Amino acid sequence: MPADDALLARTRAELARVGRVLLIDLEFTCWEDSLRTDWRDPVRPAEVIEIGLALYRVGTRAVDATFSRLVRPRVNPRLSAYCVDLLHIPQAEIDAADELPAVVSMLAAWLTTIGAKDVSTCGWGPNDRRRLATDAATRAVADPLAGLPHIDMKEVMTALYRHPHPIDRDELRRMQRLPLNPDRHRALADALDLMHFLPLLLS
Repeated sequence: MPADDALLARTRAELARVGRVLLIDLEFTCWEDSLRTDWRDPVRPAEVIEIGLALYRVGTRAVDATFSRLVRPRVNPRLSAYCVDLLHIPQAEIDAADELPAVVSMLAAWLTTIGAKDVSTCGWGPNDRRRLATDAATRAVADPLAGLPHIDMKEVMTALYRHPHPIDRDELRRMQRLPLNPDRHRALADALDLMHFLPLLLS
């Protein structure tokens, strides 16, 4: 079986196995050169500033529960002008937010409440899971998503459409004439946006 077909088969099987998936998106502190350099400057790391998750039921294609919290970063608590303009998160809301240890504790409690401690996460790429794990380790707290399988929708959609390069979510939206996301670059909105892509795989 070709590698793309094997990936698609594994992903469909994982979605069918539990029947639910945690859609995930995070936002991070950023500057104009952050994406280009992958946050290489050690004094300007990618600290989590917003976490959004939604529990999606595959059979009904509906969301059962959501989690959304802002996080006050420690290294750079004042957002760059670029970050504010991109994410539309006011500095005052970041100032009033809890730091990561408190927020991951809330997230762990939420996962227990909705019975989703063994449900795969699903995000656009692997970075959200990786950076949450890094931030949690830096703050010496447990990552509540550690050990959960992860579905990389960028990789899956690239395979589904045999795209010549890793597909961009906005490019895919244009290709498939999917609805616009008016709150692009806000964590919960981008997590919920994945609901438009999953049916392409499941139809």
